[in-house]
Amino acid sequence: MKHSVNIIMLASIMAMIMAGCKTAHELEQGGWAVKADPATSTLSILKDGLDTIACQVRLNLKQENEVIPLSDWSVKEENGMLVINTGAPEQTSWEFIAAQSGINVNCSVENGLITGMAQAGEERMPARVGNQDNGIMYTQMGFVSACNIYHLFDMPTDIMIRFTEESKLTRNKEDNRFMDIRVPVTAGDEFSVIEDYYTNVIGLSKNQKTGFQPAYKPIPGRFETAPTGWSSWYCYYMAPDQEDLVEETDALSEKLRPYGLEYVQLDAAYTRGAEANWLEWNREMYPEGGKWWFDHIREKGLKPGLWLNAYGDNYANPSMADEYPEDYYLRDSAGNLSGACCTADTTVVRLDYTNPAVIENHLTPLFDTLVNDWGLDYLKDAGWGTWMDYYEENRGTAHDPDMDSRQAYRNAQAAIREAMGEDNYIVGCAMHEIGVGFGFFDGSRTGGDDYVQWTGDGHCSGGM
Repeated sequence: MKHSVNIIMLASIMAMIMAGCKTAHELEQGGWAVKADPATSTLSILKDGLDTIACQVRLNLKQENEVIPLSDWSVKEENGMLVINTGAPEQTSWEFIAAQSGINVNCSVENGLITGMAQAGEERMPARVGNQDNGIMYTQMGFVSACNIYHLFDMPTDIMIRFTEESKLTRNKEDNRFMDIRVPVTAGDEFSVIEDYYTNVIGLSKNQKTGFQPAYKPIPGRFETAPTGWSSWYCYYMAPDQEDLVEETDALSEKLRPYGLEYVQLDAAYTRGAEANWLEWNREMYPEGGKWWFDHIREKGLKPGLWLNAYGDNYANPSMADEYPEDYYLRDSAGNLSGACCTADTTVVRLDYTNPAVIENHLTPLFDTLVNDWGLDYLKDAGWGTWMDYYEENRGTAHDPDMDSRQAYRNAQAAIREAMGEDNYIVGCAMHEIGVGFGFFDGSRTGGDDYVQWTGDGHCSGGM
C-alpha cells in the first residue's frame, strides 16, 4: 500500500514539474522583456519605451524553401537566460539572453529561424540606416516594404529598431500595419535598438558647440492633405507682374479651385529693386502692392502664399523702420555686407540672428503684419539654410559669436512659427535645412529647381 502511495506521489510531482514547464514565463532584463507561452508555442518581445517590438513569434527550422514550426515547448529560466526546449518535430534548444544592447539568441541547430509580426503603422516606419547608404537615413512613407529594409524607425521616441542584416521584413497581407519578420539565428543581437537615432546618430547634434539637439516629432494632424496650389516660380521665374498675377489667380479660381486647389504663391520677383522690401513691393511691377493682391486672392476663394527669406532684409530701406542699427546685420571680417541667398538682387542682405533685437524689432512685427493684417496663409520659407554656413565662416563679427548656428536659425524659425500660427502652412525650401526645421516646417522641398529654360540676366541655378 505504501509503495502504491509513493508511486502516486512521484507521478504527482512529475506532473507538477511538467506543468511548470508548460506555464508562461517572462524574462525581464536590461529594459527588455521576453514572454514565452508554451501552450501556444509563441513568444513576444518588448522594450521599455516601445512596448511590443515583435509578437506571435515562433521558433522554426529552415530547410531549403520550407519553414518548419517547432512545438511541444518547455521553458525555464537559467543563469539569467530564458531557455526554450522544443520536442516536435525535432528536439532543439534556444537561449534568449537580454542585455541593454539587445536580445541575443543562441540555437542548438544551425538552421534556426525566428518568425513573427512587428508593428509598422503610421508612426513606426521601415527604414534603411546610415551605414547602408553613405551616411543617409531613408524612411518609407506609407505601408511599404523592400528587400533591403531590416529596420523600423519609431518616430515618437526617435528609436531605431534593429534586426539582423540577414532578416527579411514584408508587409502582412491581412493587416498592413504589421510587418512579417524572418530573423535567422546568427552570431549577433537578433533584436536591438538605437536610441536618439535621428538627433545623435544621423548627426543633428554632431559637432555642435552647444550640444543642441532638436526634437524629432511625427507630423502633426493639423492638415489632412499636402497643400495644393500654384507657385509663380516654375511658370514665370522673376518675371510675373501684377497683371500676370491677377490673370493667373482668376483662372485658378475658375478652373482649379473646384478640384481642391487652395493656395496661390508668389516667389521672389516682388523684392527686385533698390526700394523694395518685404512689405513695400517693386512699384513698377506691382503698383497696387502686396496687400491688394492678397485681398484679390481671397475674393476669388483662394489663400495667399508668399516666398520670403527671413534671414535677410533691404539694407537701404528695411521693412520695419526707416533705418536699422548696424548690429542688425551680419558682416564679413572686412565689414562687408553679404547678399542673402536666392533673393532678386543684392539689396537684400543677411541679418544677424544672434542679436535678439532682430527678432523682436524686425521679424516678429514683420510677420504680424503679413499674417494678421495682410492675411498670409502659406509661407515658402526661403534661404536654403545658407545663413548658417555664412555665419560659421564669419561668426567673429556677429553680435553673439558663441551662439550655435543651428540654434540661431531655429530661434528665427520659432518666431515665424508663432506668428504664422497653427492653421497656416510653412514649407521649407531645400534639403540643407529640413532637419533643422523639424518642429517648425509642415513640409519641404527636397532639391533644386525644375525648369526647361529660364531667361534672365546672370541667372545660374542648381536646378535640373
